[in-house]
Amino acid sequence: MTSTLTYGETIRRIGRAPEDSQRDYRRLIDVFGRPGQIAAIDTVDGVPPVVVLAAGLADVDVTVAVLDQEWERPFLVATGATRADISRAQHVVTTQALTVDQLASLRRGDALHPEYGARVFAAVTGFGDAVDSTTLVLSGPGNAGEARLAVDGLAPELFDALAIANADFPAGIDLVLVAPDGRIAAIPRSSRISVVKPEKGA
Repeated sequence: MTSTLTYGETIRRIGRAPEDSQRDYRRLIDVFGRPGQIAAIDTVDGVPPVVVLAAGLADVDVTVAVLDQEWERPFLVATGATRADISRAQHVVTTQALTVDQLASLRRGDALHPEYGARVFAAVTGFGDAVDSTTLVLSGPGNAGEARLAVDGLAPELFDALAIANADFPAGIDLVLVAPDGRIAAIPRSSRISVVKPEKGA
């Protein structure tokens, strides 16, 4: 948490006006409907965009695991959401790189109860801005053929693990990726994921 904001001001900035959250929600729906597409939300000074976006979808009826201790209490106070362990949470929020082990601990629901699958809001460092970006090929609903998405700041193995976790659709995990500048992309559990492996010697 930035030291230039008081605790109260941090909570106020996380808990934005309903019209702001609704605008972000519409953009999120857009990227979920077209996997691989990148949109952008408005940023808030002093608050990571991944926290801002996740807060707009959290309320007293949502269980949340905020994996960063410094943001957990402000997030829960601002939204009224209920704290949960990562293995039981409906929403998971992290400003750090999501790991394979963390992904493996998330609930996925099942064929009869797909709504029990987790939605993850994960920070990335960018989308194709780094020389070592991970390139994903996404196919399935929302894509006419295939779409490519370059992601910075997350290990390629994470997306291999996500593909396995989502193999039993409609059970699975929905992943929302959020960059520091407010750009967002989504990988719904309905998407088929392939990781483009770098050519040897490249």
